[in-house]
Amino acid sequence: MKNTPDIAVYCRRWHSCGLVATAAVVAILSLASAAGAAEKVATRLLPSPFKENMLRERRFLVSLEPLALTREFRRNAGFAPLPEDDGILPLGGWEKPGMELRGHTCGHWLSGMASLYEATGDESLRRRAAETVGILRQCQDAMGSGYLSAFPESGIDKTIRGERYWAPWYTLHKILAGLLDQHECCGNPEALEVAARFGDWAAEKVLPLTSEEAANMRKREFGGIAESLLLLSAAVDDPVRAEKYRRAAGVFHDPTVMDPLDRREDRLHGRHANTFIPKVIADMRKWELLGDKAAFDRAHFFWRTVMDGYLYAPGCVSSKEAFRGPGLQGRFVTGMTGETCCTVNLLKLSRRLFAASDDDRERAELADYQERALWNHILGQMNPIDGALTYFLPLETGTYKLQSRPNDCFWCCMGTAMESHTRIHRVVAEDVAGTLYVNHFIPAEIRWRGMTLRLETRFPEEESATLRVIDAPDSRQEAEIAIRLPFWTKDGCGRSSYARYSRIWKRGDALEIPLPCRLRTESIPAAPSRKAVFFGPILLAGRLGVEGIAKNRLRSTNYATHDFAIPPHLASVPLEPLDSWRRIAPPPPPPRDMDGATVETLDFFAHPSFVTPSGLKVSPFWAVHDERHVVYFDEPAAAPAH
Repeated sequence: MKNTPDIAVYCRRWHSCGLVATAAVVAILSLASAAGAAEKVATRLLPSPFKENMLRERRFLVSLEPLALTREFRRNAGFAPLPEDDGILPLGGWEKPGMELRGHTCGHWLSGMASLYEATGDESLRRRAAETVGILRQCQDAMGSGYLSAFPESGIDKTIRGERYWAPWYTLHKILAGLLDQHECCGNPEALEVAARFGDWAAEKVLPLTSEEAANMRKREFGGIAESLLLLSAAVDDPVRAEKYRRAAGVFHDPTVMDPLDRREDRLHGRHANTFIPKVIADMRKWELLGDKAAFDRAHFFWRTVMDGYLYAPGCVSSKEAFRGPGLQGRFVTGMTGETCCTVNLLKLSRRLFAASDDDRERAELADYQERALWNHILGQMNPIDGALTYFLPLETGTYKLQSRPNDCFWCCMGTAMESHTRIHRVVAEDVAGTLYVNHFIPAEIRWRGMTLRLETRFPEEESATLRVIDAPDSRQEAEIAIRLPFWTKDGCGRSSYARYSRIWKRGDALEIPLPCRLRTESIPAAPSRKAVFFGPILLAGRLGVEGIAKNRLRSTNYATHDFAIPPHLASVPLEPLDSWRRIAPPPPPPRDMDGATVETLDFFAHPSFVTPSGLKVSPFWAVHDERHVVYFDEPAAAPAH
């Protein structure tokens, strides 16, 4: 077994850093990649539920020790344990020794720390992540080939032979993506060096494969490894290396998925959704980096197919991890709808399509989806009291959000949460072709083209927003801002659009944005009498209480076999006439004595809330935790005609 004092030095040096926040948000502009929107727009969230979730996720990320995150990497590289390891809690769940997906969390963590640094300018985050990258480099050095993982390379070899191994390339993608994010957002050259050496190994591994071996390998979930290899090709200066990475990415092109899309055929039913979506994201990178029009057309067809035939009310698209449809959602409303990773990846795809679109109507529709998914799935994934996270988003009436335990899970959806809750700032406003598109009504400060803008709102508690110019350069150059006009406003015309404002902006200029909301319903396909209720874009849920929920049943590691034990009288809830619902102050969360969580003092932001004539309290779905809920109400049958 090997040991090196350098790893211990990395650890001790980090412990001496402390946590010193800075206001250097503007530093993001000089560090971001020229390929990303962050070069043109730097956004900082202001107080809102989204910022609260970001801060909770930050607290979790900084609680994870670099030595804990890299323990299995070091073991795999042959290093002996360090004395410091004895005082650090090992990661459990999917990160336990012997778990075939171990190491994925470290990659997500690197990505989350990068986007947190981008969002806050907090130098302590950048330094701590750099220490972790340094440890990973030493592991890579010790293994010698460029390979870098917490599990042995034999896992890859097994998939090439057609033998079972969980999802090795999926895990390697998370590690490579984390390194690339560290380089792009934090300006870390060592991260790019490690990524490039990994890319060399990956190319040497896959380029000699026969077509049969490559097909065997692709049968296991491989995540976004093709996308990351393409991004790596754009990040390196060596054209020979770049071409090699592009060719390696091509080995992961999956004809079983892509050929039907080329033929514009919907073959999604039964497909594992989170295996499928990253392949389409890679197609968008082929379009962006290589000009592959066929890849763009596939991605565009896939998007329309999913939106038209597989969407549930919160913005999720799967049941028991698979696509079910088209138009069959009503038959698959279970306690295992809505794998969160799928929604996170669809949000990533929506940004790529938004940047590529030249049609404002299509851009507005993409932003509509983002709004639906952000408010109704992503925001509600995290419990606002203790930061626990869901894997699935149960939509069956009488179920509840089953959430993680602090160190016993480390599911894939906990990993993507490290990214999704720290990247909200990226979608509030985006620059496309020199126009600033303000897509989401989330409080934020936006720096763009020398201006500082502030998006002020308490939406949805207050049904309006103001975009205010706080600072502007003295130049006489016009700039165009486009504000999304949502379809759900009372005066909307049925579909969203943009209002464009082009002028020479001055300090003190302001755009007032009315956002009037109304209660409305959406039927679920294949069960038209079952309806979800929205207030504007906000999905509402009836709060059914805690009847039958045993102690500690709200936190579980066994999401796939969990029995919600739904009381029969809560299995269906009738829809009462919307004009009879009365607006009320947000009710408090239920008592927390059943799972031992520590109650924090919160401004419980659960607007808007209502009460129905029967006394049922209804709140935003994202704010309903630790109790049973109803999302799809049952419309009473019409009385027979006489």
